[in-house]
Amino acid sequence: MIWRKDIPDLKRELKETSKLIKTTTDREKKFALVNYANCIENAIYSIDEDADLKDIGETCTERDLSIYDSICEENDEKLCKNYIETKSFHNRFLEDILYQKESLGFEWDENNFQMTEYSESDFLEILYNFLKSIGQENLFYQIIQNGQIYSQKTDSYGNVGSTLFNPVTRKSIVFIRKPNLTLKTMGFVSHELGHVFDHNNMDINVKSYNEYLNNSFYAEVISRLFEKLLIDYIITNNIDLKAAKYMLQSYDEEYYYNQFNAFLLSTLNNNFYIKKEPIEMDTETFYNQFNEYFDSIEEAKVHQEISGNFSLNEVYAYSYADIIATFLFDEFKKNGFYNKAFKDFMKRRFTPFDRRIFDDNDWSPKKFGKLYQKEMQLLTK
Repeated sequence: MIWRKDIPDLKRELKETSKLIKTTTDREKKFALVNYANCIENAIYSIDEDADLKDIGETCTERDLSIYDSICEENDEKLCKNYIETKSFHNRFLEDILYQKESLGFEWDENNFQMTEYSESDFLEILYNFLKSIGQENLFYQIIQNGQIYSQKTDSYGNVGSTLFNPVTRKSIVFIRKPNLTLKTMGFVSHELGHVFDHNNMDINVKSYNEYLNNSFYAEVISRLFEKLLIDYIITNNIDLKAAKYMLQSYDEEYYYNQFNAFLLSTLNNNFYIKKEPIEMDTETFYNQFNEYFDSIEEAKVHQEISGNFSLNEVYAYSYADIIATFLFDEFKKNGFYNKAFKDFMKRRFTPFDRRIFDDNDWSPKKFGKLYQKEMQLLTK
């Protein structure tokens, strides 16, 4: 079976990580290991809510947790500082962001569309051939064939999948929530394999990784690129154009909401988002705050229902990641991986935000909108 539902290996991994936490004296390594251990524990319970972890003992001490909390606080401060530095960037892109709203082009009724369910062998064949087409079939062997992908029963992460990476031992484990054998789930798997690709190619110290994990928009670039490449593979190979259309619409809507939410955040006073919790507003407060950007309170309500509460970390990570992933997708189509643009990105991704990398390359929502419309034309021929 593709998705593992057993937990003994995860329990062993948690036990080994607990030992490493107790023996390491390096502050940054301890933080990374505590984070990794907490994620494994959550993942175990998301697979088996009644799992017994008594035999593992105490994962980390109060002192370990206090180190973890203090580094989290430091990274949160950097996140807010980075975001404040980029507020003018979002204001400058307002016209492009609103253009993207128009480029959605059609309404899609998700309830009346059923994804084709493939056999396990067909699902694996499509996934393998996709990875081979981009020269990354090694990810298939590393994660799928090596049994490093698990099925979660519960939504403990608040998303459809997650990748755990231990920067000390350099091990990756993938989790997908309630997976099935559809192209939609394959999109989630591709996203997570993008993270694994990114981790495999990291040549950074643990401190840099901790900052990357917690507050860098670069963490989502390659994962979003892999999603886009899979959709393109489905279209190019005429595998299931209805599914591709659905996936493209879904990707595009998410892109628009990420961009627009980042813009809305940029209009707020800094005090609104210099805190760890997501920003909560009822519909009326939300509309009063942003009414000039919506045609009606009903439209604002729909936007809010899709977006949920504002989380600075999520908005920051995905809004910039989507722009860069779109540009890299364009470059990949021309030159494959490891072209100049890709190498430049991999080199510069751990430096402070530099608006010139966007300006120099026209990484804008409008460019994404044009690319999306071009793909829609291919699907409707």
